[in-house]
Amino acid sequence: VASGANGELALDDVARALADISPADILITQGETPIDCVFYALEIAKKKDARTILNPAPMREEFATKIKSARVDLLVLN
Repeated sequence: VASGANGELALDDVARALADISPADILITQGETPIDCVFYALEIAKKKDARTILNPAPMREEFATKIKSARVDLLVLN
C-alpha cells in the first residue's frame, strides 16, 4: 500500500488536530494512516469521551494485535 500524504502524519499532528475534541465529536480513522497515529488518536478521543470508528483497511498484521486492546466504539470491516 502506498500511503502517500497519510504516511507523513506524525503524533504531534494528531495531538494538535484533536486538542479540542469533545464528547459531541466522532473520530473516524482507517488503516492507510500510520498505525501509531491511529491508536494515539483513538486514545486521545476516548480520554475526552468522543465516539470512535475504526476501519483498519488495508488490514495489516500490526492492527490485529492492537485492535484487541483499542477502545473503539465501531469497528468497520470490509
